[in-house]
Amino acid sequence: MATQLKICPRCGSENSGSARYCDQCSARFPSLAPRAPRSTLMEHDLIGRLVDNRYVVTECIGKGGMATVYRAEQVSIRRAVALKVLGSRFAKDPRLIERFRNEAALASRLQHPNTVAVYDFGVTERGALYIAMELIDGPTLTEELNRRKGVPWKRTCRICLQVARSLEDAASKGIVHRDLKPDNIMLADPTVGDEHVKVLDFGIAKALLTQEEGGFSTELTSPNEVFGTPDYMSPEQIMGRDLDARTDVYSLGVIMYRMVCGELPFHGNSPLEVMAGHIKDMPRPFHFVSPRLIVPPRLEELVMAMLSKDPDDRPASMAEVAQQLAQVLTMGSRGFAGWTPTSGIPVGRISLRPGAPSLPPKPMITEPVPLFEEFPKSR
Repeated sequence: MATQLKICPRCGSENSGSARYCDQCSARFPSLAPRAPRSTLMEHDLIGRLVDNRYVVTECIGKGGMATVYRAEQVSIRRAVALKVLGSRFAKDPRLIERFRNEAALASRLQHPNTVAVYDFGVTERGALYIAMELIDGPTLTEELNRRKGVPWKRTCRICLQVARSLEDAASKGIVHRDLKPDNIMLADPTVGDEHVKVLDFGIAKALLTQEEGGFSTELTSPNEVFGTPDYMSPEQIMGRDLDARTDVYSLGVIMYRMVCGELPFHGNSPLEVMAGHIKDMPRPFHFVSPRLIVPPRLEELVMAMLSKDPDDRPASMAEVAQQLAQVLTMGSRGFAGWTPTSGIPVGRISLRPGAPSLPPKPMITEPVPLFEEFPKSR
């Protein structure tokens, strides 16, 4: 069955079927936005062509706001690859092309089992930038989340532990992802509980920015357009500050929150409202979102720490995140000691970082709390 795409009612551009906002103009999609089959939405007419005298393109397998992904064969060794061809607007700036080459070269050094391998990169005969990478037969995490309201906490930990290990390996080589989201996480084996996770698109977000740091592009996008996915951007990325590996920690925290609770921690009617939530709002506790949800309190503590506004308050590295996730899986049901489903809050909150003082327990709510303050009626 062909994957369906959303057509933006404002600018007419194509977007992935799971998109909530247009990648081109940031317009919010209505609940019944018109869709079209991907076979009719090809920006690059490459089917059946030989690209860069090396790859024969056989099929279009995906399309997003930045790029079109094709199934292709590397002629010299008859290897199946995924060929990601970027939009023509990204090939107009020589500085961007050079930065793209540098970032793609760095990404090609990543050889972790949970990282999609980058084989090659270059420019097509029509001047479009492309990346040849490992072909994964399986759904993205986005497609998996669209099929279910939430993901069981054990499966969430198993998936995100593999993601954390991939990001930990990249950070050890000085590479920050900067655009971590469910679209960039592949489930190589869709069998529930046994999937092998692969992370892709390392460093590409940085390569496509006209600024060396930050989350905004000042030359390649229209005014007020944000490069990135607002739902998963860290506060410091939104504010254009210097980024390090802790921005990926935050984005993974958003992903884990959505997987466990079945919805994102911050909502809004526009990308700007969502970004404002990342900067100033606190995420709701799990049991406020889903009263019947039962998860180990240590997992909730970890997610909330990862979603801290100040990077210094988050786990310092993906190695810490991976260690905590492994401990949650190891503890299993023992992680529920001193906690009741009705409270949703552990009696003694743990300290996630060595040497840091444990946070005091949150009080349990024993009486109804009015949503609005009552004012005396005017006479």
